[in-house]
Amino acid sequence: MVDVSVIMAAHNEEGTIGDSIQSILAESSVDLELLVCADGCTDGTLDIVREAAERDARVRVFANRTALGSGASRNRLIREARGTYLAVQDADDISLPGRLAKQMNIISGDSALTLVAGSARILDTAGVRAEERLLPVASPQEAVRMLRQGRMPFVHPTVLLKRDAALQCGGYDVACVRAQDLALMLRLNLSESEIAIVDDSLVMYRLPGQRSLGAIARNLKGRRLAIQRNSSGVSLPGRLFALGPLWMIRVIPTWLVERHRWRRR
Repeated sequence: MVDVSVIMAAHNEEGTIGDSIQSILAESSVDLELLVCADGCTDGTLDIVREAAERDARVRVFANRTALGSGASRNRLIREARGTYLAVQDADDISLPGRLAKQMNIISGDSALTLVAGSARILDTAGVRAEERLLPVASPQEAVRMLRQGRMPFVHPTVLLKRDAALQCGGYDVACVRAQDLALMLRLNLSESEIAIVDDSLVMYRLPGQRSLGAIARNLKGRRLAIQRNSSGVSLPGRLFALGPLWMIRVIPTWLVERHRWRRR
């Protein structure tokens, strides 16, 4: 057993995964393991991960022969993990020094907590660090409010949570190719008392290049699907958003019919 299992799914990330792995292994004050799943990689990603495992016994290597997706890969790593807690790390992001120690100091001191998250520094596609903070969530109350609206309140790679909670909720929803992070948070159905926020940046988060309208539309569609499939804790406005542009066609006629019936009574 270890304290923290860091899970990393990677598909053809040979240009960034080495630095990402090193940023985790540099944290020597936390008892950790790093589980990496090379998801159907056709470049040098798997070789880089295996070389890291030869240098450091804390690295455990897994590989999918064909690409199953990040959700299925992460779920595999969750099942294989030996830690009490899980930390998420993307293969193109960098954990800042002391990230895990800060989170462990908080969550290990309060048994009611399920999840600790924080904000991030932006890392552009050229690897240049910016000072802009991304999604600095102010409080657990704000996080719960955003989740009820069907919005992701955390930068996904800043999340550290109890492994048992991830297993009990079923892990990542593999049907959600996009917005898997939101789907997981909705599945966890967290209350304010189960969330803690680190008032600091925990990772350098790599933003994609200039996004096309098509990519933005696909992300919105992914968010809608995540809400549709995991909507138990989502408010009515969030559920209406999940219905998409046709929600007015579906909902308003029904409302008008009911209103007409009521007025005729």
